[in-house]
Amino acid sequence: MADVANGTATGSSITPVRVAACAAAGVALYVALSRWMRSSTVTNTLLLGSEAIGAENIILRSPVEQNTAIALGNLSPICAGHAVVVPVSPVPRLAQLSTKELDDLFSTVRHTQALLRRANLATGFNLAIKDGVSADQPVDQLHVHVVPRTKGDLEHNDTIYTMIDQWHPDEGVCNTPTPVELPPDDTRVARSQQTMRDEANTYISAIKNVLLPENRGVSPSESFVAGGPFKFSDKIELDESQVFYVSPTGLAYAAVNLKPLQPGHVLVIPRRITPFSEDLSHEEYMDLWETVRHVQAIVQRVHGAAGALIGMQDGRVAGQSVPHVHVHVLPR
Repeated sequence: MADVANGTATGSSITPVRVAACAAAGVALYVALSRWMRSSTVTNTLLLGSEAIGAENIILRSPVEQNTAIALGNLSPICAGHAVVVPVSPVPRLAQLSTKELDDLFSTVRHTQALLRRANLATGFNLAIKDGVSADQPVDQLHVHVVPRTKGDLEHNDTIYTMIDQWHPDEGVCNTPTPVELPPDDTRVARSQQTMRDEANTYISAIKNVLLPENRGVSPSESFVAGGPFKFSDKIELDESQVFYVSPTGLAYAAVNLKPLQPGHVLVIPRRITPFSEDLSHEEYMDLWETVRHVQAIVQRVHGAAGALIGMQDGRVAGQSVPHVHVHVLPR
């Protein structure tokens, strides 16, 4: 998944990787990690696919009193340290989480990342959600992939998306996503400012006419706190006409892409510039994911989509070409 708001993109060629060897390493590491972090025994049986989740799979529990989310390992890992963070209750879609459950889920994601950094398993991460059947979600349970990355771990970075696409919690089962034609990086052409303005206005119109009663965000022209500048890095400032949503706090915003991978591919971006999500405050981090959820609803409505692919390249080693945290939302 390329960073394309400013026209910069990573390579897209795919080559085979030794997934089996990587998975075996992940199993061994997670056995050790789960023994180290597990604080109590699971008394109720949880299912992810047909796999029963036991104490040996739990890396950590959510860091708040509700205990509504857990991080799991040793579930068909695609690489050493690959974790899957899930709500404890059976919830298939991101939109079905309460605000507290959303906070709990992504707090657990963040703590899982910190754990993997401390174990020297990562200097960056790919975070990914396949939200809904139309997004090729392999099981009927919301889950967030936390994929640790290190420099040079894959010959071609985009291979990681194929690995995530094919992941399934059941051992020996390969998820088969619906084929999607995406343009090669070298064939995508930068769109005109007018084209991007027109797309942004389509989303703003949807917010005003359809989603406004249930959506707390505002377009840039409707609120002082929502005004620019909208910096995408220290060197890149987006034109205000590209921005179609700003969170009520003003801590995050959404913008259309200069070179989208598909119609509706938009970015959700924190205001404060930082290359790693760990540098965001708790308020900034949670506002980012709440904004993602609102923006997902907007683009799905406009494009008639039932689900979405959601992803973050957290750090340069994960394929981030613009040194600023951002989340990709692609309606499916």
